Amino acid sequence: MEPKKIPGYPRHSLSHDGILYTDGEPTRVFVGKNGYWQAYIYRGKKKTRHPKMIYKLMACTYLKPRPSGQHLVRHLDGNSLNDSADNLSWGTHADNMEDLRKHRQDRASLTNDLKKSIIRAIRRSDGSVEALQKIAKRRNVAFSTVNRIYWKLKK
Repeated sequence: MEPKKIPGYPRHSLSHDGILYTDGEPTRVFVGKNGYWQAYIYRGKKKTRHPKMIYKLMACTYLKPRPSGQHLVRHLDGNSLNDSADNLSWGTHADNMEDLRKHRQDRASLTNDLKKSIIRAIRRSDGSVEALQKIAKRRNVAFSTVNRIYWKLKK
């Protein structure tokens, strides 16, 4: 499937599975402190000063128009790194909180011992997204929790 142009960003396009292209070439993306894929992109000839979140760009490219000002983008599977168009939809804050309860039921609560274990694992890892995902999976916590701890350690 051919990538679609992002409205308002003529040099950029997104594939259905969330890969960002600039002038037809894949663009470097990174996981920000908030646990979402982000990228610095061009609006006209200037690069934006603040990174844009890929899931928001996917929503304006692939989803129907935003139903109302109260609607925001939801990750249906609870994974903030899965920005495919099939995993995103519009929902209210209440929908997001329901998703949070549904996806967090089977996750461990963050005790001091668990946090120390995560810190030790992060210090032993290379800090890559894949390494942090493995740490989250092994310890049965959300990736965003591990990512937040990683960024606090990095300061």
